[in-house]
Amino acid sequence: MLLAGILVATINGALFANVYWLNADDVMFLQFSLEGWRAVFEAVKLYSTAQGRFGQTVLMPMNILAAYLSQFALFRIFAIGLFFASIWAFLYWFDRVVHTNIRALAFLLCAGLSVLHFYHLPPTSFPLQNTVPYLVLVLARLAIWRGRSSGTSFTMLWALPLFSLTMSLSEYALLFATGMLAVEYLALLCRQPNWSTVRSLVRSSYLYVDFAACLLPLMIYIGWRMLFPSAYDGNNLDGFSDPALAAQVWWLHAFGLHGLALPQGWVALSTRWWPSLVAGCTVFGAIFVALPRMETIKRPFVAAALALFFALYVTFPPAMTAKQQQWCAEQGACVFLDSRTAYPATMVVFVLIGGAVWAASRNTPILGGLVRSVLALFAAAATALTLAHNAWMVEHMDNRMAVWRGAEKLSCTVLLQQAGLRNVVDPQGTIDIHPHLDADNFWRIYLTHAREDCLAV
Repeated sequence: MLLAGILVATINGALFANVYWLNADDVMFLQFSLEGWRAVFEAVKLYSTAQGRFGQTVLMPMNILAAYLSQFALFRIFAIGLFFASIWAFLYWFDRVVHTNIRALAFLLCAGLSVLHFYHLPPTSFPLQNTVPYLVLVLARLAIWRGRSSGTSFTMLWALPLFSLTMSLSEYALLFATGMLAVEYLALLCRQPNWSTVRSLVRSSYLYVDFAACLLPLMIYIGWRMLFPSAYDGNNLDGFSDPALAAQVWWLHAFGLHGLALPQGWVALSTRWWPSLVAGCTVFGAIFVALPRMETIKRPFVAAALALFFALYVTFPPAMTAKQQQWCAEQGACVFLDSRTAYPATMVVFVLIGGAVWAASRNTPILGGLVRSVLALFAAAATALTLAHNAWMVEHMDNRMAVWRGAEKLSCTVLLQQAGLRNVVDPQGTIDIHPHLDADNFWRIYLTHAREDCLAV
């Protein structure tokens, strides 16, 4: 099953590797990287204080580095590997917490249904920011478990501070980590729902140690925000004026990724069929074989409820910002970075519900076989449509990549000091550049960098 997931991830990941620098943030990070260390330092200082985010002292250099390295195919492949590794890490952790043993099946579907789009979605945007911290948090948490079960104090000395400090990097990391802790303790209560469990939990030193681990990053975050109030509209909870819109955006941030591929996938399937066929057949066979193992899962709906809680928890604060609601209502951009955070959890929900449906029908041979076939066929069709959509999207995104390729050629001949460089390099305005940045200055900096390759030849 895991080999099938790796195969599908490889096929889908190969499509992701073709595109980079898709949004204005990527372009801004790229400019900082080309301007040198002083620009990086000034960017860290500006954005950590203007956004009230202490974590930008680490994440801003990380994003700048990622933007610069994205021009190299090897880094893009590495970033895609990190993306799928972070999904696997989450699923492995969830399996250990809830005792579901569905990580390989859920990973297969995550690999096949990961949709490529223009939105701020890793791994094509922010390839390190929302993968490396998640991997560190999961690995640190697993190490904490191992240290507690074995009584190894040395493990606790590094794993617990690492877990705590990584939380302080961003709101997304804080939500991810506290969501993990909430699921762990809720799972414990669900396994033994009685007052004895509650009393033993309250008396446990682990609860208070975990609470203290969360308290430190919260104090750092709140203290920094008090010193430097945020002028950024993306991390202010100001979107409660329209409850209906807020609820819609919340739901779409959690589950919106699952529908992005459908409209174009049907159209693209006829001409981009071979990756879809290979991935779809792989998914069909793997699920058809794996479904009988689902009957061993105890209380699948409880496990699904825990996964749903995590998905809704990590997407609630971002969806409650007026900025995200405006993007969704006016531009149709109803997914964001947090949608990738929730993505594996939502897949767990679908896997557990599908497995429960099959388990309920397995005692009737004909009905069980029919349900098993329908579920496998549905997952295979969704995978095929997603791959077709992604292949079409790569071609659609090539108009942006063509601007970058054209800029590299122009760098050998264009006069760098001439006015209106944007009209020369990108007359259609295809590349998104933040309004507060000087587009002509950006292209002058980029062309200067690209010209070094010409001089080297």
